[in-house]
Amino acid sequence: MMKEDVEQNGRRREMLGSQEVSVNMNRPDSYSVPRSEARSDILPEEQHQSPAGLNVLAASTNSSAPRGYPNRTMTLSHAIRIDDYAPTETEVRERAKHYCNPPSVNASIQEGSISSHYKLLQVHVVTRHGDRSPMYGVGGIGKKLHLDCTLDAAHSLANHSSYKGYKSAMEVIWQDAKTGSQALMYGLYPKEKTCMGAQLTGVGAAQHLSNGINLKRTYIDKHQLLQPNFNASEIHIRTTPYSRTYQSAIAFLYGFLPKFDFSKLRIFTGDPPNFCTSTKIKSRGYSCACAKVNDFEDKAQREIKRKRKSSKLYQSLTAELSELSGTAVGKLTWISSILDYLNGYVCHSVPLPCYPERGRCFTWRLLGRMWKYRDVYMSKLEAANYSYKKYARLYMHPLLREIAKRMGRVVRRKDKVKFVLYSGHDMTITPLKTALGFNEGLHPPFASRIVFELYKHSASNATEAFYTRYLYNGRDVTNEVVFCVGKMNKDGLCAVENFLQFVTYDNLKYFNANSFEEACSGK
Repeated sequence: MMKEDVEQNGRRREMLGSQEVSVNMNRPDSYSVPRSEARSDILPEEQHQSPAGLNVLAASTNSSAPRGYPNRTMTLSHAIRIDDYAPTETEVRERAKHYCNPPSVNASIQEGSISSHYKLLQVHVVTRHGDRSPMYGVGGIGKKLHLDCTLDAAHSLANHSSYKGYKSAMEVIWQDAKTGSQALMYGLYPKEKTCMGAQLTGVGAAQHLSNGINLKRTYIDKHQLLQPNFNASEIHIRTTPYSRTYQSAIAFLYGFLPKFDFSKLRIFTGDPPNFCTSTKIKSRGYSCACAKVNDFEDKAQREIKRKRKSSKLYQSLTAELSELSGTAVGKLTWISSILDYLNGYVCHSVPLPCYPERGRCFTWRLLGRMWKYRDVYMSKLEAANYSYKKYARLYMHPLLREIAKRMGRVVRRKDKVKFVLYSGHDMTITPLKTALGFNEGLHPPFASRIVFELYKHSASNATEAFYTRYLYNGRDVTNEVVFCVGKMNKDGLCAVENFLQFVTYDNLKYFNANSFEEACSGK
């Protein structure tokens, strides 16, 4: 059993003391994907058309969403009609660019942008893997998509000195890799001339190399979080058991660390997307098994699907796709899987594909309507759904608890770890930003990141002098985090006690529970 560190008065006692699948346009009779991979990339669509109806969704405007797309988490007030959406090519290209997230080593970011009165003590970075080849195929297409999964692939950083250095270093390490090593097990970097399903591309590696370089500029060069001769015990690295997350982590670390020495890195693999590992947790008295997580997720998806059933956009999209491909509506595969496949073309500047036997091609207008469907009838409905919020807060509790405990040990001067990297998936990013309260209702771009920063005010050693800051893809979202709203100091930071209180007490009380085990049992 898990023993939560919660006293009856709410004080914090301890905190402060790959499977790849290819499908055709015809849906297979039996089809299964690992739950952790399937939920966010592929959500089953309705099999039968339902009566036409007006779906009304709304949004506030405090976000950097692509032009033409609703901003922020939707509400049901201030309704807007989206079923008849007819995007321009410019709007669709902008939406696609936002998702594809081209690499840039000169990105404008807000990480580490804080008064010199604060000392940076610890940073946690939670990422989605970089650009990958499509997870699913689409049958009947004339010219199949063949992407180059090597570091020679063309992209904006291909001739940059840092990328060339990364490429050379990886080739040397690969040549020296020993049988049974992680480098051979997961592949150290993208090196396949033709991509298989869901493999990291050279673009994906460049994205995380860029992330590392940009964060090195602020955390290492400015704040000196790690010294050139840093000890390996000062960093902690975890990835899920997929080559795309492992390789993303390596690319990030090459760009980020003061000195990259692969032999010094200890990378923990095998974690699920929420980074709760049963073997790691059992020794502490509790298990990652949580029946209520699946219950909340299943309930959320049922509720969301019911709303999608009345969507005229869904009905018109399936009719368009049926006419385009010559496949009966009832046999079409999921819209989101087709969109995932098309994004492989768009993110790599390949012309949209055609059905040569029918003399018809995908168009930017159709792609834009598919993106609108993905954003509004999946991501935004998900962000606004109460059952999904409960799923997210319970599913991500083990990760939040681990981060909070590490911060608590730093406050008590009992932890030497200064930097932690969690390399995961969209299935990691979406529920995490939902649990923290800033889900804007858009599918996370490739190489997305959520950052937790811990600072100490230089004027005092008291507990009250420790503060946190939260960022999403380079933007400060501290004022949106559920336990920081209305509780920030004049410098825009949130007291670490607010985070610890949320993890050890408030998030559990959300489920009328005093422990994670109790919340999972629903008793």
